[in-house]
Amino acid sequence: MTNIKKPYAGVQIEADIGNELSSITTIFANPNPLVGPESTQLRCPQCKCTVRTNVKYNSTPKTHLACTLLAWTCCCCCLPYCMNSCRNANHFCPMCDTFIGTYPS
Repeated sequence: MTNIKKPYAGVQIEADIGNELSSITTIFANPNPLVGPESTQLRCPQCKCTVRTNVKYNSTPKTHLACTLLAWTCCCCCLPYCMNSCRNANHFCPMCDTFIGTYPS
């Protein structure tokens, strides 16, 4: 007699084949952990080290749009490029330099 239960939400798989009962438990890890605008302490999914992330800020189309709008209204058009809150924060592992995640502006 073969009785196989399919996983419900990826949590547990049970199979009953003959008289043997085998149980496999699957634990899913989040490949891209949630990150914020500042450096975050977390476990790198690649090298498995607990690290504080390196943050590199990159300009986005929103940054360029804010610069254009400020150029039309006042003379502080480069201000969005100096503010980290107007740019995306890309997080990297300092040990293996793996990309971990982005916090969008």
